Amino acid sequence: MPESQALHAADARSAGDDDGEQDGGDTFRERFGEAIPSWLLDRLEASGFVVPTPVQAEAISAIVLDERDALVQAYTGSGKTLSFLIPLFTVLEQSMRGMDKKKRRLAGVQAVVVAPTRELAMQLAKVARKLAAGCPDATLDVMAISSDARSKRQRIWLKADPPQVVVGDPESLLKLSEAGTLRAGSLRFLVVDEVDACLIEPRTKQALNRLLSRFLTSRKGTGDVEARRTVFASATVKIHQHFLQVCEKNKWLLDPVHVYVDPEIKVPPSLAHGFLPCPPDAPPRPGPAAAAAAAAAPMPAVPGMLPEVRPARPARPARPAGAPGREAARGRVEM
Repeated sequence: MPESQALHAADARSAGDDDGEQDGGDTFRERFGEAIPSWLLDRLEASGFVVPTPVQAEAISAIVLDERDALVQAYTGSGKTLSFLIPLFTVLEQSMRGMDKKKRRLAGVQAVVVAPTRELAMQLAKVARKLAAGCPDATLDVMAISSDARSKRQRIWLKADPPQVVVGDPESLLKLSEAGTLRAGSLRFLVVDEVDACLIEPRTKQALNRLLSRFLTSRKGTGDVEARRTVFASATVKIHQHFLQVCEKNKWLLDPVHVYVDPEIKVPPSLAHGFLPCPPDAPPRPGPAAAAAAAAAPMPAVPGMLPEVRPARPARPARPAGAPGREAARGRVEM
């Protein structure tokens, strides 16, 4: 992909803008009010997300307005998660526009979000559920795939009443896909979050390759599959141009756009740091023996505090005259 096609979100910042706002602080509603569903805008504002960050603004422009696949590269803390969840729900709303509630519920799985670990998948599903809760007719269900005792119930749910959004790790999603439980026929949006982490572990990499082959290699650029959007997101993608070429060759991404925000920044500028100096003459910490001795030592007297009183040990009753001793009672003394 030519370098001129890459989008640099930092170039779109206004002069002197240091708080992550863009184009003079345009809000989601002001900039994307005609593209993003009104219920999603209301949900974002109710959650405190009023002004898009640079990566969110550029990702929404590329994925929603320009209808392009994208490789989103942004440092941690830049709003990367919403940069693909907002387009995801926007594309789903567009694809189901005009359907009644019953048809929307029967539309099948519309979006799949892949994460390298189950823990990250659970976090992404939690954020997605919070956004989907704003849907007025409650037709956007989000399922987080797990491998515990709930997996059997989830397989039944996928067949009987498929959710619109499924989130999981590559291995769990691949098992469902190969079993025929998770089908990609109605898929409209695919996200691979932390794609570089998915490619580090050999098992995860193999599962992701097979999963993408099942979901994406059938795309021919015509018909319904032309409307399908694919987004790869990561904080660090090494040799991104070569990676994009590989994705295009395998038809994982079609004519992708590289959206990135200050790739040289490793830590969000809004993150505050602190330190606690330790004096060089501070006494060393006591070892286990010293700590035990200190715990056994009596507490020093403090003015105004009652002295510690330990209950006296009761005296042993006297043995009657002529009674056998302890050893004789046990039969251990020769008589």
